[in-house]
Amino acid sequence: MEKAGTKVVKDEDKAIKSANSCCFLRAMGTLEKDKMVRNPDYLSKDLTSLKFKLVYNLIPLKFFKSFIEKRFPTSYHHLIARTKHVDKIFLEEIKHGVEQIVILGAGYDSRAYRFSNRLAGIKVFELDFPGTQTLKKKRLKKLFNKIPENVIHVPIDFTAKTIEDVLKESEFDAKKRTFFIWEGVSMYLTESAVDLVLKFVSENAAPASSIVWDYAYKSFIDGKYMPKGGIEAAEHAKKNNEPYLFGVKRDKMINFMNDRGFEIISHLSPKDLENLYLKKNDGEIDGNVHQYINIVYAKVI
Repeated sequence: MEKAGTKVVKDEDKAIKSANSCCFLRAMGTLEKDKMVRNPDYLSKDLTSLKFKLVYNLIPLKFFKSFIEKRFPTSYHHLIARTKHVDKIFLEEIKHGVEQIVILGAGYDSRAYRFSNRLAGIKVFELDFPGTQTLKKKRLKKLFNKIPENVIHVPIDFTAKTIEDVLKESEFDAKKRTFFIWEGVSMYLTESAVDLVLKFVSENAAPASSIVWDYAYKSFIDGKYMPKGGIEAAEHAKKNNEPYLFGVKRDKMINFMNDRGFEIISHLSPKDLENLYLKKNDGEIDGNVHQYINIVYAKVI
């Protein structure tokens, strides 16, 4: 904590707010009684802020879901589906011999800690905004006493530096098969910044390397397509000085990835995510995800 003029600046003030909000939504999702819908990120409640921990412990889930669906429609269920989908790919990559993992814009991602027993010999690089990363490391040390030795935190401001700049200064080995996770980030970057990330992966990762990332429809970024929750999400992003900037036309992703040196393995639409991850035991869909976000998983050609 430090003082800026007469205002006390806390660590939370230096961190990206959307990362904390997403962590909190994941935490609330762990309270679902139906395990078919439940968010698997059981560490999220320990990594979120004290304010959100109080909500987690005091507010019944049914009231919270009603509130959040009115305030930020589709956000709660989107985090459940996205977490479950990326977890599934994460575990498949480990099973099939990935040698190192890079999490871009890691926020309060907990996979390196939730799945630590499966990561023997695999280094996990967490790249994120310095303020967010500093706060996360403090919470991790409070939770585990020390950070696992295979986890390497690499600070980066994606608008000022490239991942090539920071990874080449770390223990990253370009000769090793690598799995990149890029979750909830691309839509906040410029197109040139997105291209730099994909270019690095395609040109510097070893054969069989891959990436999973989510992106917004360009029509949503342009304000031409505003489905349920879209207006609220866009306004909230602007309010937090994290406006949506980047999107891809919904029928152009195959060409977009091929042009950048990738072959798509899977490409999930909102409906796909709902059917795969939000069906309750009775077969009913518990809720909707963001209708303007897709998730693509691709390997380097």
